Amino acid sequence: MSKAKFSVGETVWALWPGSKKYYEAEVLEQRKNAVYVNFKDGFKTEVPLRQTFKEQRFRSRSTSPARSPARRSRSPARRSRSRSRSPARSGGRRQTRKSTSEESLVEKVTQQSVAVTPSRRSPRRGRTPEKKIEQTSVVTSSSKVTSDGSSVTTVRVTRSVTKKLITEEKEALLSATEMKPTKSKHGYEFGGPVGVFFMMLALPAVVVLSYLFCNGEGSCTVRRWPSLPPIKEFFNVGHLIVDGWIILQVIIYMLPIGKVAYGRALSDGTQLDYRLNGFLALMLSVIGFAACVYFKVYVALVYDTFLGIITATLIWSVLVSVTVYVMAGMQKKGLSPGGNTGNVVYDFFMGHQLNPRWGKFDFKFFFEVRPGLIGWVMINFCMAAKELYRKDGELSTAMILVCIFHFIYVADCLFYESSILSTMDIIEEGFGFMLAFGDISWVPVLYSLQARYLVDNPNKLHWITTAAIIVLFVIGYAIFRGSNSQKDRFRTDPGSEEFQDAETILTSSGRRLLASGWWGVVRHPNYLGDIIMAFAWTLPCGSSSLIPFFYPVYLTILLVHRELRDEASNRRKYGASWDEYCRRVPYRILPKVF
Repeated sequence: MSKAKFSVGETVWALWPGSKKYYEAEVLEQRKNAVYVNFKDGFKTEVPLRQTFKEQRFRSRSTSPARSPARRSRSPARRSRSRSRSPARSGGRRQTRKSTSEESLVEKVTQQSVAVTPSRRSPRRGRTPEKKIEQTSVVTSSSKVTSDGSSVTTVRVTRSVTKKLITEEKEALLSATEMKPTKSKHGYEFGGPVGVFFMMLALPAVVVLSYLFCNGEGSCTVRRWPSLPPIKEFFNVGHLIVDGWIILQVIIYMLPIGKVAYGRALSDGTQLDYRLNGFLALMLSVIGFAACVYFKVYVALVYDTFLGIITATLIWSVLVSVTVYVMAGMQKKGLSPGGNTGNVVYDFFMGHQLNPRWGKFDFKFFFEVRPGLIGWVMINFCMAAKELYRKDGELSTAMILVCIFHFIYVADCLFYESSILSTMDIIEEGFGFMLAFGDISWVPVLYSLQARYLVDNPNKLHWITTAAIIVLFVIGYAIFRGSNSQKDRFRTDPGSEEFQDAETILTSSGRRLLASGWWGVVRHPNYLGDIIMAFAWTLPCGSSSLIPFFYPVYLTILLVHRELRDEASNRRKYGASWDEYCRRVPYRILPKVF
């Protein structure tokens, strides 16, 4: 079915963000999958195309079905029958069909409708509705004959209300619309502004020190302080490698290839669209690497210029963080609840805006998986190439395991790219220095530590050790993928046959919590699988140095902390339902232990 087309200035019926009612609005611009409209009270927003309809009349029963498209219509606009100009005046006017007598019509509408008429001062601007409360019930009606002979009756019903009803109406409007930004009520995390300030200094230092403490044969130890290399090594050709890499990934990301998926509804009722071609980007990157090897391009240059690569990723992290923070200040919409405290340092770190975008380029979604995760795999391949150059074409079993495990992990993430749209990072976290630095610098540099370690510190594995490591990884991956797939299937179709006999808990919002299968064993089985895999791909490095084990230890701490944040968030959203889930599933990550 072809998509509806609207002209600029045309009056349409659009779904008010966060509600189930349609209101008159003027078309300002039609985009690919959305319409930018201006409601009658001056509120401008983007409404999905499928939630926008041309104005329709609501006709009386005297109109024959053959001549009444409004009667045949099943559109939400007809079901709601709302004719108010905007939610700020919702419920004031109603239209219905004319029955045998006007008195019976009035009685019917009076029984079904309770109308509250808030102040003309828009709550969207932060003003308080008038305290005037109507104490009488008044019913007025009027009818007119349309050009095609059908009769249209308009009924207005006003009934007495209480202050409580007005307060509830105001709160509903405030939560359903995108209002003038107010400071977040969320408490500080990570020690507040002081804590995140020191984290912005300490975390980049950890990335640099991971190289200085471990860059050369037999030198991967924390027992001695490393010497500082010449400043020119921080600014070598590695910068050009990183620049070219990110630009290449941007080009692939913007290709009109791959299906488009919609994320969860935002606080203003809109849903952002995302182009899913991450797996294609991974495959093209692997093909490009293979072409470089075939044409004898010296890909081991990544190993030789790694300190410059680290510096470049840090610079990119800062530049991207500053860019999105400035954008948030200019756009003044879609602000992140956790990054809207009014403290510049804290908001810069946590992310001032939830989904910063330039047109169709979504900063958070792009950097979440593209240059960092795929870059991690490419760095591993370059380290394996360095080992090949050193050993005249011989590749160790340990290096092979590390590269394969990491590739499977990243390929899995990108193959199920749509599931990223329901993660905590996308839904709740603002995009600031915390995520930008983690995606651009921390992930590719520290996650590739095992492969870089094996270049300088080869480790021979016995076949029994190799088999045990493979089994451990398979167990971790089975838990990780099995639990994530089950969660995604339940979110997509909770009423499917698979979950007919599953134990679930109904929440006040109407959603259900799955308390069976993987999610009946522990509350976060996917975290358990993630941790097991992390240890599996670190064990090939042996036990001569503890530095390669930094990643699994760090990941365990990270996921435990994230689990605590998940708990707090879910308790706010689901209340007693979440407490009941915790009672039924008492263990968080590791059964019988934690």
